[in-house]
Amino acid sequence: MEIKIFIDGLNRDKARGEIAPHQIILLATLFRLYNKTKNTKINVEELINEFNDVWERNKMKFHSRNNNIGLPLKVFEKNEYINIKHKDPENQIEDYRNINNLKSNIDSLNIDNFLIQLFKIENCSETAILTHI
Repeated sequence: MEIKIFIDGLNRDKARGEIAPHQIILLATLFRLYNKTKNTKINVEELINEFNDVWERNKMKFHSRNNNIGLPLKVFEKNEYINIKHKDPENQIEDYRNINNLKSNIDSLNIDNFLIQLFKIENCSETAILTHI
């Protein structure tokens, strides 16, 4: 599968008339983190920091000013692109929009093999992902 086909298949909300960039920013962030270490396990604090960095570097490409990582995380977890390891499996995340709630409830997350295979495609890069914002 090509990265464009995958991104076109994401069900992204329209925020104030514009397609929300959050899932693409998350995908680019996961790509960046995986390529740094080749590790599928990611620390939630590192993920949030990288997400914010990717957002800041690309914010001139979109209208949204709400850089919350929570909802795209929830979507990626639901679609099984990532697996979230909760600190207390009995206590699930109540509010994905609350960064402190994410930090206190998520131990780490794992990138699913589907995304890893997508990231290994020859023309897949952070730049290629971000051109679809």
